[in-house]
Amino acid sequence: MVSQQMAIKGLVAVKFFIVAAWLGPQVVGWVTLVLLILNVLEELTNTGLMQAGIHSPYRLTVLQAGAWIALHILRGALMTVSLLVLAFGLSEWQGESALIPYLSIAALIPLVKAMSSPGLVEASRQRKFGTLMLVEGLPYAIDLLVTLLLLKSGGTGHAVVWGVVARESMRMAASWILFPLWGRPHFRWRTIDQLIDYGKWITKTSILIVVLNQLDKLIVAVMLGTFELGIYQTASKIAQLLVTDVPAAYGQYLLPVLSDLFKKKKEGFLGVCRRSFQFVALWVLMAIVMVLSGALEILMHFLGKDWNAALDLIPWMLFPMSVGAFQVVAVTIAYAVGLPSAVTKATRLQFLVLALFAPLGIFCCEIQGLILSLALAGCLSFAVILKLSDGRVRG
Repeated sequence: MVSQQMAIKGLVAVKFFIVAAWLGPQVVGWVTLVLLILNVLEELTNTGLMQAGIHSPYRLTVLQAGAWIALHILRGALMTVSLLVLAFGLSEWQGESALIPYLSIAALIPLVKAMSSPGLVEASRQRKFGTLMLVEGLPYAIDLLVTLLLLKSGGTGHAVVWGVVARESMRMAASWILFPLWGRPHFRWRTIDQLIDYGKWITKTSILIVVLNQLDKLIVAVMLGTFELGIYQTASKIAQLLVTDVPAAYGQYLLPVLSDLFKKKKEGFLGVCRRSFQFVALWVLMAIVMVLSGALEILMHFLGKDWNAALDLIPWMLFPMSVGAFQVVAVTIAYAVGLPSAVTKATRLQFLVLALFAPLGIFCCEIQGLILSLALAGCLSFAVILKLSDGRVRG
């Protein structure tokens, strides 16, 4: 299971580094901006139904599937319209027409994702990880292949976004082939009331997280300028690939396992929690050794001299990214025990601490001070989630 997710993250890393080396900072900036806008919209409209369905002790009925499909298609259509409006609105505001095709292509992505089969939730509940890998993993290979073919054919940054469209189209088709669960779309939300009640905490948390994830970038841009922002983002991305991406993927598969154990066998639940933290600790240690060994200098040589300034920041980024890796397990535990409110409360605290200490950190120690404030905020959030989740487990 872990090796499968490592393969996925490996494909993501290969695509990122090839695009960075071939296209350079300017085009990568456009692509990053578009995918960032898409990510913000996804988090702001996150229904939380997938996590709620996995946690629920009951199977999703055909009637519930109809409401599920309708809600997600409505969400996808709203996001598509929003991206199209932004495509012209932002370009007009910036006086830059190059943004229009990027956002116009990206507008297809949420609509395609919204059409995935709700049967994915039942497959996750039953822990059909091997088959799920075909739905979740193979599309990333398609993404990489389509992107490379388009770039080889003379494409520009648009190829990167088309690769994502191809990936989500493949994922949507595979979900219906392998896990079909059709219900006539309808808007009787009462049929999924329980899922929505659980999911609303996921939505609240998602909104907090999307603001939290962008706050540090905003502070860097305002206080240090756009050049430092570019260096910061690149260092952050590389550290994320090394440290947090695999634990984050592991957490997705850990949720149904812990949810089932919490209902049936508390001792087994606690044992899996301990082993999960041990796995994350080992992974973080491996990432630290890799960075300190100087292996990243080879990567920077591949990317080109435009990215060399990020190398000095990567060791600093290990602090918040390591905390984030442990947070993934804590958040998964909170969801598994039916306490998403703990994540919302902890994320709110993390945001407030970062908003207070990040500007002070930059003022005292420049960008390194910001990075340390990220680690501090993450540690406090991690402690709060564990404390509240422990109370539910013992109760």
